Amino acid sequence: MTELADCPGVRIAGFVPDIKDAYSSAALMVAPIFAGSGTKTKVLEAMAYGVPVVTTGEGVAGLAITPGEHALIGNSDRELVQHARQLLNDPKQAQTIANAARSWVEADHGWPTIGRDFNERLLVLARRAAFT
Repeated sequence: MTELADCPGVRIAGFVPDIKDAYSSAALMVAPIFAGSGTKTKVLEAMAYGVPVVTTGEGVAGLAITPGEHALIGNSDRELVQHARQLLNDPKQAQTIANAARSWVEADHGWPTIGRDFNERLLVLARRAAFT
């Protein structure tokens, strides 16, 4: 990780007391996730804060996003670096991706959607309980 500190434009923050500050100053988020399971909450979090995301297919596994529209996807170190450079060199594209991702998160993971899904599940459980 110390090697990254020598790269121009890279700042290693360490502990961040308020994540909003980190996201508000971020040009993009690179999530080189090559293994794991479950929802990648840091990817969703960056999208929700309006930060463009570069990650792997594994980094968005299980998320109904459109690669190239909501995030740039690369499955090698080289592709991740290329996509990061692409967004850093094209702020308009970075903003377009960030806006699309944020809208998607709000529609798919916002409180209205979560509340509706929760209510629907409760109704199913209540109906099942009524028939037992």
